[in-house]
Amino acid sequence: MHRLASSPLEFMPDGRRWPAHAQSQLAVMWHVLSRHVKKYLGWPATPDAAVLIDMVAALKAATEEALGATQNVTAAVLVGPDGVRLTAEETDDVLEFLGVRNLMRDGADDWTYRWENGNLFAAGAAWAGIGKGLCKSYLDGEKCAKEEGKMATKRVLVVEYTLNGLSLAADDVTTAQPGPRRRAMDRTATNWDLGFGQTKDQKYWDTVQRFVRDFVEKSEIGKVDEVVLTGESAGDGRFKEAVKEGLGTSVSSKSVLKKLAKEPEKDPLYVVALGAAEIAKRKQEGMGRCVRDKGSCKPKARDEL
Repeated sequence: MHRLASSPLEFMPDGRRWPAHAQSQLAVMWHVLSRHVKKYLGWPATPDAAVLIDMVAALKAATEEALGATQNVTAAVLVGPDGVRLTAEETDDVLEFLGVRNLMRDGADDWTYRWENGNLFAAGAAWAGIGKGLCKSYLDGEKCAKEEGKMATKRVLVVEYTLNGLSLAADDVTTAQPGPRRRAMDRTATNWDLGFGQTKDQKYWDTVQRFVRDFVEKSEIGKVDEVVLTGESAGDGRFKEAVKEGLGTSVSSKSVLKKLAKEPEKDPLYVVALGAAEIAKRKQEGMGRCVRDKGSCKPKARDEL
């Protein structure tokens, strides 16, 4: 994941990631053939897929243990960092290997899912997790689309602060639902040396402030309307103060900074998971891509996790 987050984002016209170290079209063809052969043999499709499979398998096992022996995870929404921008193909490689149905595929044909990269990304999940960007009439595709069309666009900064690093993502956001109007945030930055686990002296906090300030200025996002905190360490008071100072005047109103100083309404540790769970629930209840294919709107039984 660290390598993917640190590598340039290079994609092919059909939405697949350009294979690492592939210098020619022949190398790309070999990568595609190798991937299919490995999947046919029941192996991880790629080295990157193998790493992601181990991560998701551990999460799946922990979830099933918490739920009890009678509950198995048979369907899921896999959320990836905006800076990594997992492709539809990579998500399929992971979930298919584990025998888990990808709920984000529901109601979408293969080409549409790949071309639009119908995955759910962390920033969109966080937006949903705080109750934003979600239509009320989600069982009626046309009504939902109309509601989304009336939603105000906000300039949003998503701040993820964990033991291992500090990540920022910013974009104009309307709806949390993936599709043509909601993809991964294009403006992202990660500093692996600014995790909560580092020694936190004044120099450290000064660096956090500068990282936030430089990101907002270089991303040219304009005045930030909303800051969303995520990660197990994002509720730390000194950290929030550093983010506030880093933002300075790059906010649309003073209320943005005042809200940042307060205790978050949703625990930053769970805000992404809450959003993913809400969208997973809606998918299982028949949300799909109803506007394009009304036949996909038939309600499903809520008997899966």
